[in-house]
Amino acid sequence: MPVEEEDLRWIPSGHEKRPYLVVKVGEDGFWGYPMSTSHKKYPFDKKMFCKNLYGSNGVVKDSYILFFPSVYIPEDHVLYFDSKLPKQWEHAIDRRILCQKHQHFYQQYFTFHSNPGFEVGDLVKNKTGQLCFFYKKLSGGKNEVFLMCHKRTTDLSIMISFRKHHFWIDPSDPKFYEENEIFLFSIMQKNEVNEIISSIQKVIKKITKSLLIKEINEENIIPEKISFLYEPGTVFEDINSKETYIYFFSYKEFHYFLPDSWYENDRFSLYESKLLFNSPVASVSDYEMKTMLARLKSVHGKYYLALKKVEKEYWEKYSFSSLQKEKGMEEHSPASLKPKINMKIVHESFGEGVIQKIDGDHVLVLFGNDTKTLNWKFLVDHHKFYIL
Repeated sequence: MPVEEEDLRWIPSGHEKRPYLVVKVGEDGFWGYPMSTSHKKYPFDKKMFCKNLYGSNGVVKDSYILFFPSVYIPEDHVLYFDSKLPKQWEHAIDRRILCQKHQHFYQQYFTFHSNPGFEVGDLVKNKTGQLCFFYKKLSGGKNEVFLMCHKRTTDLSIMISFRKHHFWIDPSDPKFYEENEIFLFSIMQKNEVNEIISSIQKVIKKITKSLLIKEINEENIIPEKISFLYEPGTVFEDINSKETYIYFFSYKEFHYFLPDSWYENDRFSLYESKLLFNSPVASVSDYEMKTMLARLKSVHGKYYLALKKVEKEYWEKYSFSSLQKEKGMEEHSPASLKPKINMKIVHESFGEGVIQKIDGDHVLVLFGNDTKTLNWKFLVDHHKFYIL
């Protein structure tokens, strides 16, 4: 126990010994968290307790971790080593400890790792102290969240219950924060998160269905103020309609896409939306990007300067040639390139992949969770990839 010897006499019988979870080791002791057989404050955190620990009376019981402020146990108060916590538990425990730390700033809490990250459904706070519902992490370093308000703001708002209070989130009005602009505040039960996510997706489906495709004619877009939540040329698929959209840039609360169907029909106008689509599925080739930018700039003066900025950013940071330069890759001689099983390549449209199967001139390549059958000779002759 983390008390002086003379104070132990005031501890009730049977409570003078208890297990502790060690988080940080010092020279003459350790910092950790006490454990109890009766604590069930977070019953939905199934991994927040350890099974089969010996109690003070020799009876084997389950012990719950108590996430009080860290306590220091002197080495001479330690009776024996009991067991080792499975490594995979550390992530879940760190998240619970961080919630406590961010709710009690003036208390001392130690974690195994510095930053376990965010997960869908986490409740986070921004720098102004406003509570937010974490929705998803974006590839451009931004995180998409919904502000939690005490009043319903639109007909699309969804109600969330937290600590016996009602909050409202509006899926049509997402906010975007850098990692260091928000911090983990609380973790909701999984079944509650699933219900909220289901409601959010229904609202997004409803909005997507009713969105009017419109030209940008309200104002000229200031190129210095555009941002990139994804790489220009990233292709998204609407999970409801299966339509695909090519992302160009973001400006204020809007994101600008070119519907794939418009591009195929030689119609060049950007789609303006407050909503981002779900996870990206591909990226366009340099040739396609060059063609689209040229056509868009020639027919729409309203966002000509913004597209010039997109063009500059793309060729400097995101094009296939710039990726080759960044990774220090030299162009290979076509005659020297032979496919091999498990060879890692980077394709100009599909990104990084691994060769799974070779059948004559054709190779089966795994890109993330998707496989593509590609003509190896065509890839080599047209410099469509490089080898990692």
